Amino acid sequence: MVYVTIMGTLTHITIPDKIAIAARLSVKLLLLSIVALTNPIPLMFWTFCIVIVISEVLELITLRYVLKTPNFRQTLYSLLGVSTGIIVIFGLFSFDLLGTEYFPLLLFISCVYGLSGGLNSSITVGIVNAGFYLFALRQFTNVPLSIGVTESMLLFLFTVITGIATNLYTISENERNNIGNRLTRKQQAEELKNEFVSLAAHNLRTPLTVVKGYLQVLEEEEPQSPDYVTALERVNLKLSEFETQANRLIELADLSSDQMKFSFTIDSPEHILNILAQEYTQRAQEHSLKFDYRYAVDPQVRIKLDPEHYSAAIENLLSNAIKYNNTGSYVKLSAYNNATHVFVSVSDDGGGVPKDIGAKLFTKYARSKKHTNHKGTGLGLYLSQQIIEAHNGKIELKPHPDIAEFIASVPIFVHEQSQ
Repeated sequence: MVYVTIMGTLTHITIPDKIAIAARLSVKLLLLSIVALTNPIPLMFWTFCIVIVISEVLELITLRYVLKTPNFRQTLYSLLGVSTGIIVIFGLFSFDLLGTEYFPLLLFISCVYGLSGGLNSSITVGIVNAGFYLFALRQFTNVPLSIGVTESMLLFLFTVITGIATNLYTISENERNNIGNRLTRKQQAEELKNEFVSLAAHNLRTPLTVVKGYLQVLEEEEPQSPDYVTALERVNLKLSEFETQANRLIELADLSSDQMKFSFTIDSPEHILNILAQEYTQRAQEHSLKFDYRYAVDPQVRIKLDPEHYSAAIENLLSNAIKYNNTGSYVKLSAYNNATHVFVSVSDDGGGVPKDIGAKLFTKYARSKKHTNHKGTGLGLYLSQQIIEAHNGKIELKPHPDIAEFIASVPIFVHEQSQ
């Protein structure tokens, strides 16, 4: 249980690491079994058991802190391969098994660490284990020199071959990943293009259709009639909506190509928010929603803003609040300030933000599976965030049960700061 618990803390462990751990444990357990069957002196047997346990604990502790860094990984497996090889040689020597048919144990353990650590690690492990093995054979056995050299060379060559195989596999895997990433980006760009064209067609066609309808009304009514005046007002409103949608699409295109530029001025956000409130009051009504607008910012307060982009950032929040509010009854827009910031809050009671979008909420192309039936690019919140951050502000999601509230805060402009 303790061993399993320690293993569970190794968050960066890979398949080669698991192979190395399993092989290392298998070899040590097999070596213990062989030693036990030879009826050794109890003290020597238990000493060897203690050495194996201590080595495992040290190796796991090392794994826990070193595997996060690829450069340390090679050094780690070099040390583990050498230390484990020495333990195996020591075990074989202790029980008079050195130079016998148990040589493949040492060969296997060296190859395992060569496989896990790569070429550089395999060279180190191969040289040290082969040299130490040859030294032990010459000092403590009567094995002929030719056999000792041959086995040592086999030990080195097989270890290096496994390291070469690992490097070739790593290069191949990296290349496959790079190709996969390029294909993913290409597919993502293609999907974005399709969504962009669809969004453009949908958002621009709607106001044009309405304008066309009101123009037909104008043809049939007298210039001074109430219906004629109403139709003109609606045409102007829809043309403004058309312009807004066109500008938003341009901003999305600029954002995708990293070409967004800002033109800042010192002003109050009241005029911008009033216009948005007027426009979205009507849109909310079209979706059978109540729109509530409250402006409580100190009249003397000014912020540094790009009117066009700031308006687009807040409009994205309002558009989402209406678009995704299929079960609620209202959308709220409010503005207020404290001593340092102006806050604009957009909220709705449409069930809150889906859990599956979570931390990806403000990333590119972030869309919930629950919203697949709604047209969109997944760039709206990302766009708003980038704009507000360009104003030295931030957008936050304030958690409420079944309510989504986004708060965009921008610092108040203080004249002393500009001097």
